[in-house]
Amino acid sequence: MRSCLFSEKGIFHLRGIFILFVFILLCISGCGKKSDTNYKAQKEQALAVFPVKISIKWPQKVQSKKERRFSRIPNTAQSIKINVRGTNIKDLIELIVNRNQDQGISEVELQIPAGLTHFEVNAFSQFNASGINLAYGEVIYNILPGIINDVKITLDGTPQSISIFPENARIIIGDTCQFTANIYDADGFALPQDSIVWSQDNSSIAILDSAGKATGTSEGISHITAHTGDLSAQAQLEVVDLRPVENFSAFPGNKQVTLHWTKDDGTVSFSIYSSNTPAVLISDANLLTSLSDSTYVHENLTNGNMYYYRIVSINGNLNKENLEEINACPSDIFLYNVCADSDVIEEFSADINTGDLSKIGEIFTFANSDYNIDKNMAVCLSKKMLYVSDYESSKIYEYSINENSGNLLYLAEIKTGTKPRDMKIDPSENFLYTANYNDNTIGYYIISDNGILLWQKDISTDDGPNSIAIDPLSSFMCVANFKSPYLMDKYALADGEPEYQNEINCMKNITSLFFLPTGSYIYAASPSESSIAVYIVENNNLVDKWSFSTGYKPSSIAISPQSKFLYSASYGSDSISSYTIDNNTGALSLTETVSSGDGPQDIAVTSDSKFLYAANSLENTISIYQIDPETGSLAFLKKINTKIKPAALCIFSHAEETQ
Repeated sequence: MRSCLFSEKGIFHLRGIFILFVFILLCISGCGKKSDTNYKAQKEQALAVFPVKISIKWPQKVQSKKERRFSRIPNTAQSIKINVRGTNIKDLIELIVNRNQDQGISEVELQIPAGLTHFEVNAFSQFNASGINLAYGEVIYNILPGIINDVKITLDGTPQSISIFPENARIIIGDTCQFTANIYDADGFALPQDSIVWSQDNSSIAILDSAGKATGTSEGISHITAHTGDLSAQAQLEVVDLRPVENFSAFPGNKQVTLHWTKDDGTVSFSIYSSNTPAVLISDANLLTSLSDSTYVHENLTNGNMYYYRIVSINGNLNKENLEEINACPSDIFLYNVCADSDVIEEFSADINTGDLSKIGEIFTFANSDYNIDKNMAVCLSKKMLYVSDYESSKIYEYSINENSGNLLYLAEIKTGTKPRDMKIDPSENFLYTANYNDNTIGYYIISDNGILLWQKDISTDDGPNSIAIDPLSSFMCVANFKSPYLMDKYALADGEPEYQNEINCMKNITSLFFLPTGSYIYAASPSESSIAVYIVENNNLVDKWSFSTGYKPSSIAISPQSKFLYSASYGSDSISSYTIDNNTGALSLTETVSSGDGPQDIAVTSDSKFLYAANSLENTISIYQIDPETGSLAFLKKINTKIKPAALCIFSHAEETQ
């Protein structure tokens, strides 16, 4: 059941209306599965308390018969007990206020969590809430943060004014709106509401019950009136025919969510409703915007918080019984997947709390990735660019990254040497290098200020350059060769230009080569020898190496940005191993080996080292793992389907720019 808009002002009810509100609130809070983030936010909100001043007016001495008609508490009342309950109050609060002989108004100060709060009041004939219960009443007040909430309570007085809330309401046919009338005495203290009578001027628009609840039956406007004695207040109820839209989807981005849906020819306009909790009410309080387009960007959001949406078309000709609700979690982490045999890059937003991937689009890449050849993508964070090399056409395709939506825009392409098999950007992000497998060369490019690549030269190397690694200070580069299987070439980098220095003996057919982020060691994976080698770096020289047998053929490795853990994927054994790195020696200690999907070809770790992604090229999925921050072990979370064989993964994260 949905309700109409509720205000931020205190709302006063009888016991029955309070129970109805509590029931609605419980229904809203119980619908759907809350994410850990929403639960934590609600818990923190519940712990925050705000000042409340409760003012209690005692009955005054009755002077006339007319006054006695309105007196609810006999002059003999000596104490009042106040029970305070609320949606964010864990335990019942009980207060007892004893009367002083000369007292006219008693004041009590409390600290209460924000939210709808129920104050139940009983007057007793003796002190400390004992003796005869002389009168009863209750008040519902919406406690607001940032102010001193002034709650005024009395069970005695003459009605002087009446107000109704909401003054204007709009509901869908079949939905309900609870109207509330508040009666006040001359001093603005709320009086009991048991004398209120409800009526409306157009019963064909809505059904109105004796408690002020209206149920929409047909389109139109009805005026709702609350009466007590000679006093009355009026509100307007509009009942509209709001209908759902088709193909409603949400695409999370950096501090934003893009909403899209199918526009129907008969639709006049759309209304979008949003909330931080599930079961979004179609109410003015949740109305985000109304528009005639079929796309809307919800901006200035908080990354990591979940947002829920519903959208309706006004006077459209769609016909569905239920309005679809969708949700999205804004994030500044985007993952890109080059699909083999499909010429497509898939674009994903990664949930910073759960690691879950939401597909935000795809782009035709021109490049046809071979799932047997990884590392054909590179991200330039500072210039917000993605580069994709194509083994078949011997080109690099250049895309700008929209830092808000995460979507890619094709900008240009540039020729490389024949059959590029690896591509790396130096840590300064001023230069890009390619390992041109068939040409036996290293391609050297300058990255211009706008991200476009400027070719400088191709530099000769040994046969079949296959993997590149650049030290964190951009001072030298190592190139492993596949056709010269036991050789690795070392180049000094003078202003980015490679200058050959020497050869280094290495393991056979290295396929993945990475520096530790600290620059102390280089790690190399050799599927031919089922080993991972580590090389010690001293004064820009490789002085020693150790080899660690993996027991399987490692096809790709990844190192956590914090230099604590190394991960190795095995394409042949469908597994991923995690290792702890000894930063004093470079040695690897196996933590565990976990199953992956079929054919894990590439792996990627987020900049905060919370999640690892594996591209399972033989089953068209990406596996998501959570990383234990202490041990580096992997906990499998889920798989998401990809369009076709995922071949290479690359992550763009705003968080990385600040590290």
